[in-house]
Amino acid sequence: ITNKLCSSSILKNMESPSAAAEQLAPNTYYITVSGSGTPECDGLYVPSMAPADVVSDSGTKSNPGYWNGRFAWDRSDGRAALRNGKPNPSLSYSNSYKAWRIARLDGHLAYTI
Repeated sequence: ITNKLCSSSILKNMESPSAAAEQLAPNTYYITVSGSGTPECDGLYVPSMAPADVVSDSGTKSNPGYWNGRFAWDRSDGRAALRNGKPNPSLSYSNSYKAWRIARLDGHLAYTI
């Protein structure tokens, strides 16, 4: 998605129903963010490769391409904020805030979408 952060209607369609990990459809979407006003947030995002043993603040276990049971993306340059020594997706859904978010490299929230 170019020249805007993300369309909330597109992200809403990227929600995954509760299902076992083997039933999750692969996340094959790539997202481009530009014009965000925060250069570290602009760029290409690729399907998340967060390890399957990472648990979010809300207690949801990650799966490749997913965070909190929904699609998630990493920065294509591989840079990411770490939580307990493990990378968190840079663009993902927050169960706590009930919103999509883009994180800065220091892990703080840059945007809520």
